[in-house]
Amino acid sequence: MSQLGEIERDIAAKSLKVGVPEPVQGLAGEYAGNPRPGFLPGIEYLASRYSALRRVRGDGNCFYRCFLFGYLEQLIRQRDTAVEDAERERKRALQAARQSKDDLVSVGYDEMAIETFWEVLVEALETLPSTDLATLEKQFQEENGDAEYMVWYCRAIAAGYMKRNPDTFLPFILALDDAAGTAVVDINEYCRREVEPMGRECEAVQIMALCEAMQIGVAIEYLDGALLDQGRLSCPTFPDGAAPQLTLLYRPGHYDILYPASSASPAATVVGGSGTSDEAAAAAAAPPASK
Repeated sequence: MSQLGEIERDIAAKSLKVGVPEPVQGLAGEYAGNPRPGFLPGIEYLASRYSALRRVRGDGNCFYRCFLFGYLEQLIRQRDTAVEDAERERKRALQAARQSKDDLVSVGYDEMAIETFWEVLVEALETLPSTDLATLEKQFQEENGDAEYMVWYCRAIAAGYMKRNPDTFLPFILALDDAAGTAVVDINEYCRREVEPMGRECEAVQIMALCEAMQIGVAIEYLDGALLDQGRLSCPTFPDGAAPQLTLLYRPGHYDILYPASSASPAATVVGGSGTSDEAAAAAAAPPASK
């Protein structure tokens, strides 16, 4: 445990939980000389389509943090160009968040245990009209702050949705192979082991569940070293067929946020930042302590 704690402290010292927008081309130096042939062409492709990249700390919670920050950021930015659409979407997400607590209780979660985490997410959506981007960034960069409560609650939303829809998700779980002969065949056990604990890396099945539960479309560009297909990276959208509201970058074991070149704001604030994208499993097998 002491060694794992040392790894966590090293990651925290090297990277912000949520970084600042930076040029996509900055990724190229990390893959110079990489034996997989698709990394550098993939980065060139991304640079032609995206104005910026925002790194997110690789601590096992990166997908959930990207999902939360990226979605809230888009609603804030959209106020400048389509305020009515942004407000309509915020209210829809707020209603889904409010309903989520009852949904979780219906599949066995203790209401008192999840109350604080639920309140933090609901409050973030309620106060978003008066929240600016600098405040959001500060909130997500705070160590052990409210953003971490929202991260864990998103894990709970994903797990609860899987438990309410076992026929949909159990086939995906059965298809997973942990290479140790201990693959989970029970959806409740899978959620207990792989979804609910902080620091557990996110599989596609959790992404499907969270995006469907919240009805938020997420596109994911896969930069995994594979050769481009007809000049493009693989870029699925969750839920399947949904209009993406944010775009993430997947590299083996890690997620960051991408900004399409048509997005107005991030390109203007790009800096030559640095950071680490190494993914490490965190020790915590429980949500942050209740306030």
